[in-house]
Amino acid sequence: FIRHGADTARIKWVVSSDRRAIAWVEVSTAGISTAYVAWADGSELEALPIPSPAPPTVLRPLALTDDRTAFLVDLEASSKPSSLPFVTYTHLTEYHIHERAAYPLPGEPLCPCGAAITPDARLLARLEALNGQGPFALHLWDLPNQLDLRVPAPALPYRMAGDLLLSDSGALAVYAVAAGVGPETGQFQEQYALVVVDIAAQTQRLLAGPGPVRYRPLAFEDGDGTVLAVGVNQ
Repeated sequence: FIRHGADTARIKWVVSSDRRAIAWVEVSTAGISTAYVAWADGSELEALPIPSPAPPTVLRPLALTDDRTAFLVDLEASSKPSSLPFVTYTHLTEYHIHERAAYPLPGEPLCPCGAAITPDARLLARLEALNGQGPFALHLWDLPNQLDLRVPAPALPYRMAGDLLLSDSGALAVYAVAAGVGPETGQFQEQYALVVVDIAAQTQRLLAGPGPVRYRPLAFEDGDGTVLAVGVNQ
């Protein structure tokens, strides 16, 4: 039921954490973004009246809640190839599907930095750094209660980051970082690592790396005791 037509340039999609619903954005060859939502079997498919930004800016989905009521979407994603190896977001909004209304999120718009949200859309996490150049602080918002806290940036040399993942409980977060090393020798090589954030302790530390392999965090498992990640180097 998600069709890639002749005039479709790209499709980006997200599924709810219970895998029962899906939302996606189709970008036409003319650069026009159209958002859709449906149940996983294709039923109750509908287009969402979210205005398309002017090209080359496009919509980019972040998350869909389990009850299919809220769709988190970036209103200012670039359609141009990025120099960043990670997924980042610039201007997030929360679109309430049944109300046909968009609600601003705190702190937005922000740098082109990583973002993540819990499945119930209660906790929103954002990486923060001036002009998107790290090291990165982590800002966490409790949206219903209008509370927030900021975990300071670690003393780490990584200037690029993204692929942020927040645990369902909101106790931990993990994200990927990168930095170039060795330019003085003419043998420039990117070094990658994973950083874990303990939100209660307000600390950040290296979880894995550095090394030449880039890993993308996918999920927390075993009661947040394990991070599942996949290597994505070409």
